[in-house]
Amino acid sequence: MSILSTTHLTKQYGQEPNIVKALDNVSISIEQGEFAAIIGTSGSGKSTLLNMLGGLDRPTSGSVRVDKFELGKLKDEDLTVFRRQRIGFIFQNYNLVPILNVYENIVMPIQLDGKKPDQKFIKDCSAAGAGKEAFAYAQHTFRRPAAAGSHCEGINQQTSHYPC
Repeated sequence: MSILSTTHLTKQYGQEPNIVKALDNVSISIEQGEFAAIIGTSGSGKSTLLNMLGGLDRPTSGSVRVDKFELGKLKDEDLTVFRRQRIGFIFQNYNLVPILNVYENIVMPIQLDGKKPDQKFIKDCSAAGAGKEAFAYAQHTFRRPAAAGSHCEGINQQTSHYPC
C-alpha cells in the first residue's frame, strides 16, 4: 500500500511566455517502510517536490496523497493541522523560534495540539544506542537556546535558558 504518492504533479511559476516548470508531470509512489532519496542538480525541482509532498505549497496541477489524505483537497486550516500532526520538517535554515531552546522547539507542535510530550519517548530517543556521555550531551543540547551559536552571550535568566 502506498503511503505517499503523486500523480501527474506539476508546479509552474510565472506566466506565458516566461513560465518556469519546476515540476512537470511527476508521478511517484512510496510504500510504507520504503526509503527514498530525492537527488538532482541545483534547480532541478527537489525542494519544490519536497514542498509539495509536505503540503507547504500547492501544485499547479496533479495530486499529492499522503496516506489517505489528498493534500490538494484540504482547506488551509485542515492542511495546517495535518502538517503539524503528521509531517516532520527539517529545513536547511532550521526555522526555529529563537527565544525557545531546542527542546521547546521540538515539543511546540505537540503542545499546539493540546497534548503533552511523551517524556519517556524523548529520553529514549536521546539515549538510543548511546552511552552515558552521549546522553549527557543530548540533555545539554536539548537545554541550549535554539538560536545559540558559537558566540552565545548574555542569556536572559528569566527565560530559563541555559548558557551554551
